[in-house]
Amino acid sequence: MAVSPSGPISKALNNLRTLLSNCAAFKTLVGAADAATALASIHLVAVENPTRPFALIAFAERGCWTARKNAGGAGNYFRDEGSLMLLLEQDVAEGSSTEPDAGLTFANALGDIAADIEELAGTGTYLSVTGIRVVQGPQRSHRDAAPKEGEYYQALLQVDWGL
Repeated sequence: MAVSPSGPISKALNNLRTLLSNCAAFKTLVGAADAATALASIHLVAVENPTRPFALIAFAERGCWTARKNAGGAGNYFRDEGSLMLLLEQDVAEGSSTEPDAGLTFANALGDIAADIEELAGTGTYLSVTGIRVVQGPQRSHRDAAPKEGEYYQALLQVDWGL
């Protein structure tokens, strides 16, 4: 990454990237031995040359960032919060015997990743995730696109955060 994240919006993107790279289930999905290796499969804002499996962390269409003032006398401060989008894609394994097997394999990985995010969120220096929800998918790629794009599953999650 040529540009270093600064400010609450970019730092939230990067902090979610760090959190995701430390999730055991994500490391398993991308075949990474450690968090540093997993980072190569997590893209911020855009994916230039996607190689599945991968994650894309991007700005939410609405509510990317908000600063709310906590007015409490001498203890006034602003609290940052917002939402990010997390896209996960995984190729359908060759030889998947049935569509239910392929779909459940991806759904299992997705659920395991979400559970890891819940466990790590807000600990140490990880992003303080306050909510996760699937907004699209899990869904399989369109079969007509398979010759060009391959066959894969994807899901889009909204990740809410607050400091």
